[in-house]
Amino acid sequence: MDDDVKLWRETLDGVSFVGIQFAGTDIRLNVLVKDFAGIPRYFHLDHSEIPLTPHTLHTKSFGNHPTVFIPAS
Repeated sequence: MDDDVKLWRETLDGVSFVGIQFAGTDIRLNVLVKDFAGIPRYFHLDHSEIPLTPHTLHTKSFGNHPTVFIPAS
């Protein structure tokens, strides 16, 4: 899987991170936490495919951020 966009956010405890990864039409939810020994552990929690087609896309650009595809309503 090619990494198009990865967004990571540190949680309030300061020892774990929640990540959302976008690649093509896939979106993945990941978590990085430290165990009791302080060893970082990576967990892939879930993933989904976003059903986008060229005929149902609207694109919006947010400054220097990657283009976000929003399905037409």
